[in-house]
Amino acid sequence: MIGRGQTYSAITKLLGPSSKTLQRWRKITAFEAEVQRVQASSEKPEPRGVLLDALSAHRGDGADWPTRVKAAMALAAMPDEPDDGPAHDGPTMVIYESPPA
Repeated sequence: MIGRGQTYSAITKLLGPSSKTLQRWRKITAFEAEVQRVQASSEKPEPRGVLLDALSAHRGDGADWPTRVKAAMALAAMPDEPDDGPAHDGPTMVIYESPPA
């Protein structure tokens, strides 16, 4: 929520931690890294980031468990590392030519 621009007071009203707690959390390296990731994904969303955000989905009356479970299942089905290499539909074949005799 911090990464999406929510104020500490809005987060406190919705979730309960005090502003001092949120300030302490911001000093934790992993927490701050997640805030930065969310801020970056806001500019250019990518599938893994959207699913990670969905793991904390809320409705007006509390946690949105169906959305969270679907996001967790989709994340579990994703490969560990995105493949940025060229797409191959089958085996790769290399042909070597003999030098002229």
